[in-house]
Amino acid sequence: MADPRQEALEQSVRCFTLARAQGVPINLVFLLDKCVVSRFAAPCVMIKNGHFVIRAELDQLAAHPIIWGSEVSGYFVIMQDGKPLTCHFLTKLVRIYNGPLNSVYLVFPVPESLDHNQRRFSKRVNMEPESAGGFGIWYGRLVNGGPEVLPELAWTPLENAECELGELSASGMRLDALESCPLAYSCLHDPILLKGDFGRQGEPNPLFVRGVIVRSMAKPDAEGVVSYGCHFLAWRKVVTRHPNTWFRADVDGVPAIAEWLNRNFRAVAS
Repeated sequence: MADPRQEALEQSVRCFTLARAQGVPINLVFLLDKCVVSRFAAPCVMIKNGHFVIRAELDQLAAHPIIWGSEVSGYFVIMQDGKPLTCHFLTKLVRIYNGPLNSVYLVFPVPESLDHNQRRFSKRVNMEPESAGGFGIWYGRLVNGGPEVLPELAWTPLENAECELGELSASGMRLDALESCPLAYSCLHDPILLKGDFGRQGEPNPLFVRGVIVRSMAKPDAEGVVSYGCHFLAWRKVVTRHPNTWFRADVDGVPAIAEWLNRNFRAVAS
């Protein structure tokens, strides 16, 4: 009889091998006592002897401290049989050594199994236009400013005709936008603002959710459309006596969004 644990491990190795072959980024969240220390994404360059190896640039790590032996939560998305497959995992950092051209190699044990949809921080739900119609999305950029004047953050609304909410998870979202959309002038880490009601029927809970753009790529099945991946950083209630108080998103993302997704889209996402 086949050993289920061995089969799960072999499946993990296959998925990491595909991630390496497809050149997809491995998103890593470093934890200490269940609290986020840092997060970044880098490619997998090797799978050997039950371990996978990430190559990270020194400049990339300068603002993201890493701790030897720390717990790491991660995910990546591969194409399998023509469809995207999201893979989530837990592991730990077991070795660091110098790499070429101002880079380092980070070594992790291949996880014994991968989770493809259960973790609330990474559950993704395709949002059809009728489902996403109640949401508002704005793109932020710095304007004005000068030698003695700080620049201001200006918010530009993204219209449904030029930008759609493609996917939503507790920790982020995917925006699909025309090349003529204001997002075309964006850079990585530019701010994004989402407004939505994540309450129950009769118990509204409208929130502002602040995030940043973490990737952009042409959408393969739609000419002239670019997909933007956004990561959530903080949230606050729309109606509050303390508008300057924002709550930091935790490792699981924004709890209210996770609960809303589980209530309304469980059948779709499972």
